Amino acid sequence: MSTNAILQSTQQVTRNRSLTVGATIKVLRFFTGVIRFVATVIRSVAGVIMFVAEMIARLRANLECRSSIPRPDDIFVVTYPRSGTTWVQMILYQLFTDGEMDFAHIQEWSPYYEDWIIDDRSFEHLPSPRVFKSHLKYKRVPKVPCKYIYVVRNGKDVALSLFHFSRTNHILSLTHRNFMGDFGEFFELFLKGKVVGSWFKHVSQWWENRQNLNVLFLTYEELTSNREQAIRKIIDFCGKEVEPETFSRIVERSSFAFMKQHEDKFDPIIGTLVDRGMKTGNFIRKGEVGGWKEYLSSEQEELFQRRFTKHLNMLSAELKDIIK
Repeated sequence: MSTNAILQSTQQVTRNRSLTVGATIKVLRFFTGVIRFVATVIRSVAGVIMFVAEMIARLRANLECRSSIPRPDDIFVVTYPRSGTTWVQMILYQLFTDGEMDFAHIQEWSPYYEDWIIDDRSFEHLPSPRVFKSHLKYKRVPKVPCKYIYVVRNGKDVALSLFHFSRTNHILSLTHRNFMGDFGEFFELFLKGKVVGSWFKHVSQWWENRQNLNVLFLTYEELTSNREQAIRKIIDFCGKEVEPETFSRIVERSSFAFMKQHEDKFDPIIGTLVDRGMKTGNFIRKGEVGGWKEYLSSEQEELFQRRFTKHLNMLSAELKDIIK
């Protein structure tokens, strides 16, 4: 065989191999695409199933919340999230106990009402008076002749607190657990009620129906600026009398510094730290008033005021001046 013939034969073999390899690569690419598509579909279906399961669980919990019958001496501490629920829980714990910090978590003493119902946990073993934490809207809370302490906070500070909370702890609403945008984007979602429901509607419903239940209305700002006065209101509302030394202990142990020092006892999901990807040291952040001024533009503030006027114009002038 001549040299040219051998060369041509070798080139043909090389071309055939290239065609074979090329065809194989195309087949592998096709199957890779198919596998990735199937995996995407499976993840999507699993996500939908989890979403539906959680929505069903929450629907059941909402129905159970409304139909449950609390004891007459129960106390519900109700807020929109990031508005001072834990703060009032601590004040009540100091009021109704010896104040020792020997509990593993505040929820052992003061359960998160709707979460315990979702988890099918019983309240019956808890001694009276039972103190419940809740973020329920007025229409969903059980309505009986017990006591309700509603704490409201400036909505712009609430939005800022939720923003910082969402950046480190992916446990907000089903649609915004992994929010990584900027504050402007988050604030727009907050105004639309797409983070954890509408702050405006939550506050307005409780205010409009405050006469229908035995409700003490407090503001976060009052707890910040004059905690002693706020504590006295809570004590009077609960029908308690305390010795001066007990009152001093309540004031001291409900301070921001003391609670920050024991933050692991108040973190709402410390027990599911690994599963939820939460970092410690972020639940109790600053506890300040007016931090929104460093973040909101004049346009954003105007948007907030428009919604405030639309939904909360019925509030008392004093309360409007505090929380708007």
